[in-house]
Amino acid sequence: ALRFDGRRWTLLDNDDSSFSAIWSNGPERYFAAGPMGIIARYDRGRLTRISCNTENNLEAIWGTSASNVFAVGWTGTVLHYDGRRCTQQRTLTNRGLYGVWGNAPDSVFAVGDRGTILHYDGRAWSAQRSGTDQRLRAVAGTSATDVFAVGPEGVVLHYDGQTWTRQTTPSGVWLRAVWAARPDDVFAVGDGGAVLHYDGRTWSAQQSGTTLPLRCVWGLPTGEVFAGGAKGLILHRSRSRPPSEPR
Repeated sequence: ALRFDGRRWTLLDNDDSSFSAIWSNGPERYFAAGPMGIIARYDRGRLTRISCNTENNLEAIWGTSASNVFAVGWTGTVLHYDGRRCTQQRTLTNRGLYGVWGNAPDSVFAVGDRGTILHYDGRAWSAQRSGTDQRLRAVAGTSATDVFAVGPEGVVLHYDGQTWTRQTTPSGVWLRAVWAARPDDVFAVGDGGAVLHYDGRTWSAQQSGTTLPLRCVWGLPTGEVFAGGAKGLILHRSRSRPPSEPR
């Protein structure tokens, strides 16, 4: 795990655990998920393993606070951590899940194999019709009525609070991550260094300066955006200059 303090990236001690996903809830604090059901909590230099009684690989993690964290993974696994214990939630699917995001404790989305989209209302998970059978890799949005999911062949789905619809994109590559600052400022990244931007009306391709696969993207309301990918690649974008690749 690497941490950026606004000037440089530093390596955090993770006791040699393997992680597939990370979510932070404050400076020097994060939750990470990985193979064999691993969930770890890092708090100001201390790493603590959380027991979740599963050996299924975990692919994504997200939360609203340190006492409300969701992790998803293989065979329909959804884990919830309430700050004290980790429990497995019932999803009524055995399909792999690869992305999770929400806008509130009672409004959480998970996506995965064969177009699977699940929604959590604070009490139970239910399936939503996606209109695709593609493997959805990530989900993010700005509200319960503005949610994006991405996958292979340039698939981007948008949810308006009632229906998921497919949007037209300029690239057919596998998209692996999505992040939204506002309804008119959304980024998706994927294979071949693909970076797509949505301005509220259309998706357009942007120059990334790399052909390496990009697997995660996240940003700030200030306009800064970070993307990570293969071979330790980290891209940084601001409104005033093009992407740069720290070495």
